[in-house]
Amino acid sequence: MVYDPVIGSSGTMTIDQLHDGLVITTLDEVQYSESTPFTWVIADSIVGDNYYGISCKGVTESFVITVTPSARDMDYVQKDQMIINLNANGRTNNESLLSRQKWQYTYNNKTEDCILNNFNWHTNGWNTDSEGKSYLKISDGASV
Repeated sequence: MVYDPVIGSSGTMTIDQLHDGLVITTLDEVQYSESTPFTWVIADSIVGDNYYGISCKGVTESFVITVTPSARDMDYVQKDQMIINLNANGRTNNESLLSRQKWQYTYNNKTEDCILNNFNWHTNGWNTDSEGKSYLKISDGASV
């Protein structure tokens, strides 16, 4: 929590979010609120120690997030072993809600729908990787 005792709960403040000592985001006119805290979603950490901080008026609180590698084997399935092949090309969270909640696939000349459940479309859903390819991030209780 960031609190500026000079402005108390009635004013706004500027907050810098830091990664490896560098400002990655500056939030202007942030209103302090105990009832509605501001959350910072960190989704781009690498395996190992990741150094973050929050700074306001020259006071910085630093913290480390240690990411461990997943034990899950994420290698692609061989095509001859595949039952369905869902293609994420061109998909985004900017689609209409009805459209982004549905994923169709065709198998043995039959089209089926996959329904995407419990996605919040902020920390999960359709994303784009560093090469510009779309993918579906399933997390936070979401399912297909």
